[in-house]
Amino acid sequence: MWVETLRPHVGGVSLLRYALNFLVVIAAALLWAITFSANTYAADASWNQSGTIRYNNQDYQGPKTADGKIPPGLAQGVQYFEHITPETGQGSKARILALPAGVDPKDTTQLQYSEYDYDRGASDAQKYTNGTSARQLTIDKQPANTGQKEETSCVVGGVGFIVCPIMNLLAEAMDKVYEVLKTFLNVTPLSMDRENGLFKAWQLMLAFANILFVIGFLVIIYSYVSSQGVSQYDLRSIIPRLIVAAVLINASYYICALAVDASNVMGASLQDVFNNIRKDLAGNDVTSEQAWATSWQNLTTIILSGGTMGAAGLLALSSYGAASLHLLMPMLIAAVIAVLVAVVILAVRQALITILIILAPIAFAAFILPSTQKYFDKWKDVFMTMLVMYPMFAVLFGGSQLAATMIAQNASNILVIMLAMFVQVAPLVLTPFLIKFSGSLLGRIAGMVNNPAKGLGDRAKNWSTGRLDHAKNRRLQEQNKGWKRTPGLALAKSLDSKKRKREGQLERYKAARNAQYAAESDAQAEHIATKRAKAAEEAATHTNDSLYEAAKFANSDLKRESANNVLAEKRLHNNKARWDNYLAEIESEKGRLHHVANGDTTAAMLGNALHAQGLDHAAQDRRKEMAAQEHRSEIADAMMQDAGLKAEAAGISGQKGEAIVMAQAVVDKRADFGKGVSAIKEMERHFRLSGKEVEDIAMRTGGPVTKTDSNGNSYTFDYNNDHAFEAAVDILINEKGSYAQKMALLEKSAEPEYAEVRTTLVDGVKKSMLSAAPQLGGQSLDIIGTTGIAGPSGADKLTRGYVVKAKMSQEALATMDSDNAKVFIRALSDPTNFDGVDRTKRLEYQTNRAEVIRTAREALANPRLEGVIKKNLRAQLEQLGALREY
Repeated sequence: MWVETLRPHVGGVSLLRYALNFLVVIAAALLWAITFSANTYAADASWNQSGTIRYNNQDYQGPKTADGKIPPGLAQGVQYFEHITPETGQGSKARILALPAGVDPKDTTQLQYSEYDYDRGASDAQKYTNGTSARQLTIDKQPANTGQKEETSCVVGGVGFIVCPIMNLLAEAMDKVYEVLKTFLNVTPLSMDRENGLFKAWQLMLAFANILFVIGFLVIIYSYVSSQGVSQYDLRSIIPRLIVAAVLINASYYICALAVDASNVMGASLQDVFNNIRKDLAGNDVTSEQAWATSWQNLTTIILSGGTMGAAGLLALSSYGAASLHLLMPMLIAAVIAVLVAVVILAVRQALITILIILAPIAFAAFILPSTQKYFDKWKDVFMTMLVMYPMFAVLFGGSQLAATMIAQNASNILVIMLAMFVQVAPLVLTPFLIKFSGSLLGRIAGMVNNPAKGLGDRAKNWSTGRLDHAKNRRLQEQNKGWKRTPGLALAKSLDSKKRKREGQLERYKAARNAQYAAESDAQAEHIATKRAKAAEEAATHTNDSLYEAAKFANSDLKRESANNVLAEKRLHNNKARWDNYLAEIESEKGRLHHVANGDTTAAMLGNALHAQGLDHAAQDRRKEMAAQEHRSEIADAMMQDAGLKAEAAGISGQKGEAIVMAQAVVDKRADFGKGVSAIKEMERHFRLSGKEVEDIAMRTGGPVTKTDSNGNSYTFDYNNDHAFEAAVDILINEKGSYAQKMALLEKSAEPEYAEVRTTLVDGVKKSMLSAAPQLGGQSLDIIGTTGIAGPSGADKLTRGYVVKAKMSQEALATMDSDNAKVFIRALSDPTNFDGVDRTKRLEYQTNRAEVIRTAREALANPRLEGVIKKNLRAQLEQLGALREY
């Protein structure tokens, strides 16, 4: 029973049975390889191209020279290579490969290996401790070109400057990510530390599981007492489950830890078995002379460089260069995608295993009742599938590396080497399919990542196919360069021409025969009969079309078909729009240059003609627009001034209609004027008028200002231009002006020249001045918008009128603009000046004035406002507080 329970299933398929069958196939293949392969022996260590030593998948740096003391055990003058392991909880290790004394590194075939504990923070004499006894290793003689960097070049034509860096980048990423991927399969053993985060999360779930256990126990008791719910027969099977679940719930963490360790040990052991077999079967020629064949980056560099580095005779790039290049692109892209897909899947696997361990108590609690056992089964299937994946992947991974090594060992050309490299990543391609066997959530994730319709793999394949077809047709249209430069091109062109000739002849024969038949009397009679039949068909078609149109409203399929027709029409519209957009683009100089740079030779001539006509078209449109604007302005003036015209426009609406006509005329006139003001505002910003220049125009002082932009365009700004004047007023009151400048502008608002801009001034006060000058709000806005403020005395009247109606808080005074405080001092300095104050409100004004003076003194003494009041405002408040109250 338990064996059957532990066996993961996918519908009626046993995943364990598939795994066992696969192991039998792999074992048979290995037995054949061991029996029939020639015995070759690999050296323990090998030389890297850079002159360092590679041993046990680790690089040893050197050569270094011992001084007789460091490292210990080596005589003075002995050369050695060293590898320091990363810092771990057990510290670092120093691994030494020493050369025989007096032997040149390039001639040595023997090495002496020793290992020490390494303390990075200790003194030189104490860094190396607890050394192991030395043992002998073998190494091949150092190749003559070791340590020398060969010059390579990219032989890809046309877009080589794009293709080669991308391919090299992919190859480099492949080598790095491929190593990182190996660590994703091993699940970190579960810590038994009770302070561990995973253990605490499990304990939290354990508490919930125990609650569920109690609930399940109560359900069983209730069923037994009431004879409802669970039957008596089920109770006999549930009680043993209850006892087992009580133990398993509380031991679930340790059960999961044991399962994780078993998966890690089994996977690592299987991987080591294959690695040891591979090392025993690999020959010296693969591990030394062809060591470059184990790196995607080196292989890519060789192919892209046209074979300027690598083992001569093995590459045979003169025969396989083009084929290897076109084969490398899809193969490398597919390999990178396979690694990325595997990384995503294995990363999700790691996270899923952690989540399943945390949920283990809940899963074992679900084992109690028959109605909840399905959730335990799902948890069990997914958890076992995640753990069994490591051993299965280890077998695939180890087998593929062994096969790749044997293929590379007997390789005679670059294509076989490429096949060997791709065999190494074959298990990664199969990773999504391994997961799919479980039918689990992760299988669906793998399916989405590797979607055959939208997946990256198929897109890369299609892209590669398109590139090959492009390359083929590009070569065929070139001038024949002869057999020496381009072998097979003449033959390929000949075959292609014959194919095209046969197709052309077929079309010609069909056309000639059609002409002969059309001249015969039978064909003419048939033609007339056909016309009559088509006429009858057309009449019937019209009838059916009318029925079809009526049927659309009742039949959903017809609706969908009709919608598809509309979509086709829209696609036609879009394609036409693309053409129109192309014409619009080449009409501009930037677009014309863009298309010419992309090889469109007709864009220059066509674009110049379109540009010339476009300029004239734009000028005529702008001229028409300006004429219409002037005409609207004249109509608006006439509607406001000519009573007869106004009455005619109002018609039967009478006086009400006349008011509406006049209002609409005002709106039209202000709208056009506002557009002009906005345009001039942008002009003033474009030509970068200074604050002083804007102030001179707004205050109507000084003469015209002429400005020139960076392109040499010039424009003269003059306050006699109504648009320029109002634009300057808008900028000064809303953007660039200080409070003093804004107040000086407001004090000129009573002048006749400012009558048309008072609305703009009111908007500016609301937007930028009320927070710092509260006396300008309320009734003061009405005064500014109608009569305006007549100089400083007018501003003082507004201030005294404000004091009559409002009391000012300490916070209001503390946040007031310092220049506005000067207005208050000036307006309130004389207690007998009641200008602007209604006669009946004088007593109230005196009281509020005295209150403002006292509030100023209190604000200065208030420690809470000490950091709020600015230095220049403090001086003004001191003057305000020093005024005589009565």
